[in-house]
Amino acid sequence: MAITNEKGGLQANKTVLRIFLDIVLFFFVALPALYMFVYARPTERGFFCDDNSISYPYKPDTISTSMLIAINFVISIIVIVLVEILNCIDTKCRQACLTTEGFIFCLKSYSIFLLGLVIQLLIVEVTKAMMGTLRPNFLDVCRPVYNASLCPGYISEYTCTGSYSDEIRSSRQSFPSGHSSFSMYFAVYLCIHLQIRSKFTFSTTLRFILQMSLIFMSLLCGFGRIVDNKHHPGDVIVGFIVGSAVAVAVYMMVGRDVLKTSSYSSNDTLPVYKCCNNQCSDTCEQTQEPQTPSPLLDNDFMNNVSIIQSNSNSTFLKDTPFYVRRHCSTPITPSTRKCDI
Repeated sequence: MAITNEKGGLQANKTVLRIFLDIVLFFFVALPALYMFVYARPTERGFFCDDNSISYPYKPDTISTSMLIAINFVISIIVIVLVEILNCIDTKCRQACLTTEGFIFCLKSYSIFLLGLVIQLLIVEVTKAMMGTLRPNFLDVCRPVYNASLCPGYISEYTCTGSYSDEIRSSRQSFPSGHSSFSMYFAVYLCIHLQIRSKFTFSTTLRFILQMSLIFMSLLCGFGRIVDNKHHPGDVIVGFIVGSAVAVAVYMMVGRDVLKTSSYSSNDTLPVYKCCNNQCSDTCEQTQEPQTPSPLLDNDFMNNVSIIQSNSNSTFLKDTPFYVRRHCSTPITPSTRKCDI
């Protein structure tokens, strides 16, 4: 008993240490990503004064960054809860996130989801700061003062005098689109979660419709950034690619192995109570399968008949549709009754 308690305590300590280390590593990635998002100064690049691609008028955001974060977090929680409800509706005996195992599965999945989110944010913000790509509304936001005699050449020295002072730093962070990457990461990861977690069978298209709805909303978010003159089309496309790639990579490299440590893997069905005679219980007594009936004639007799027929030189009925060789000694096994699960 003492040895068992010692092993249990050691295992608990290892679990606590592993969780603590994962939290430390999470903040090790999250804090730099947050700093880059708030304070990073992008590279100050010059421009051609006759560049029409950066001369679009300034428009307010249709979907602001704070709104995007709030909407996506709310949608992610709704999707996870909805999947569990649909799994529960599928059969009255099914147990979903109400059980400890199901709750642990959902908690692990969401923690991996947050890890990939900060990784995606770090990649996007570092790229934005290094590239310093000018947004389509840069000239309207910055209102640069420069030596006009250099036109139509390249302007490298200028001073921004625009009234949108809060937008000047952001006007140099066009590539890649953070909104597109952020929304596509949410959509792709939730699509993966739907694929591996949803086990309802009452509809063959519901899961697909939910997945396509997530992708469609992400596409609308990215295209809206082009309409708002915040990003070039190439910025949005690369943002979609970054978000999708990070979501797939996080699941393939981390999520697939971590989620296997749950009491059931993604390929298994959800834990259920077994139902027999319209009653749910932890156990299900299998009905005894009936014995296979013995053949009416001995197998030896039928084998002898087959040998005689094969050795016979008679061609009677051989070329007619009635000449069919059958295994007369094969018994018919009646169907067995199994419990519904």
